[in-house]
Amino acid sequence: RNLAQALGVEAMSLYHHVRNKSDILDGMIDQVFGEIPLPEPGIPWRAAMEARAHAARSALRRHPWAVGLMESRSAPGLRTLRHHDANVTSLNGAPSCSIAALTRATMAAVRSVKRACNAGRVLQMLKRR
Repeated sequence: RNLAQALGVEAMSLYHHVRNKSDILDGMIDQVFGEIPLPEPGIPWRAAMEARAHAARSALRRHPWAVGLMESRSAPGLRTLRHHDANVTSLNGAPSCSIAALTRATMAAVRSVKRACNAGRVLQMLKRR
């Protein structure tokens, strides 16, 4: 309803363009991934991952609602796929132990951001009471 209101249309009219709410969420997440610049080809893998982490953080600060949805979508869009492909490609040449460590660190960071967002929502709810 908020999306329809922001677009200046009736909520049900959105479904003339998409099949269901899941399609809308997929498109919204794809837009967020589109805001994260792809790593530069040919730069060292660590620099590429650092640049990606900073860019992803900036995008998620603009769209905190996306944190819990980004990895839950089952039908990724073109921007999402392009983003993941560029990240995997940038890891070519990285030692396998570094890739495993990077994966663990990335997942820990995602969990941390998610906890912070949840805590922020709780604080907002408490302030409204």
